[in-house]
Amino acid sequence: MPLTSFQYTFTEQNKVRTDTLRISWSQNTPLGFLPSSSSSSSSSSSSSSSSRSSCSRSSSNRSSSSSRSITCNRSTCSNSSSRSSCSSSSSSSIVVVVVVIVVVVVVVVVVVVVVAVIVIVVIVVVVLHVVVVVAAVVVIVVVVVVEVVVVVVVVVVVVVVVVAVVAVVVLVVVLVVLVVVVVAVIVVVLIVVVVVVVVVVVVVVVIIVVVR
Repeated sequence: MPLTSFQYTFTEQNKVRTDTLRISWSQNTPLGFLPSSSSSSSSSSSSSSSSRSSCSRSSSNRSSSSSRSITCNRSTCSNSSSRSSCSSSSSSSIVVVVVVIVVVVVVVVVVVVVVAVIVIVVIVVVVLHVVVVVAAVVVIVVVVVVEVVVVVVVVVVVVVVVVAVVAVVVLVVVLVVLVVVVVAVIVVVLIVVVVVVVVVVVVVVVIIVVVR
């Protein structure tokens, strides 16, 4: 049978008071958890106080004697060197874990927000650059197209004007030539007619004179 509890009685010198300490523990409690028994009153008092602070306790005080019962369980306190700080270390470890979790969550949120802001700023800058470049290209293309259209229109107008002027000149020249030709023909015909008439008249006169 494994040892599960023991009891000892400590009597202070020159006093009637008797201190009875009863300690019990479960089968899984390590032996290092047991308080050390000593003959001096200071070490026994510190041992019993550390044992009481490490585990659950129940005490009953009387005028002449005091009885303390301490129950130790391995699941309650871990195997550490400082047994008196079991509950406080567990609570402080929980607080530390919570604080660490909160800090990690805050850091992650801040990092995510910063990265999101940087990504949004980069996207906005890139989009603005693309829009500016596209707008500049569009403006250049429009200006070039307008210039080409203006040049084409000017060339077409000049060609039309030149063709019209040439056509008018040709028409004028043709008309002048036609007029000159017509006038020349008329003059020649008139001359021929006059000559013929004169010749006929002379011939007629000669014939008349000769006949007489």
